[in-house]
Amino acid sequence: MPLDSAAAALSRPVSIMSDAAWRQVPAAAGMNEAARLLQSYATDAGLIPLVSEWWHFNDLASASGVDDSYTGRFTLAANVGVAP
Repeated sequence: MPLDSAAAALSRPVSIMSDAAWRQVPAAAGMNEAARLLQSYATDAGLIPLVSEWWHFNDLASASGVDDSYTGRFTLAANVGVAP
């Protein structure tokens, strides 16, 4: 199921492997002040925003040591969260 355009963080696609490309792109029109604040906190900590989801950030520094041969097929083995 594709995400709604309201989930977008940026106004157009950028490379997720660049730590600077996102800085050249305006925020999506749907970004509210709270989402902008979260983005500011996360990017100040060195994370990179994911274009398609305002709440999702990548850590390129730690990804450099990760095996990138994954297929994208994940299985949820357990849920350790607690319902509110």
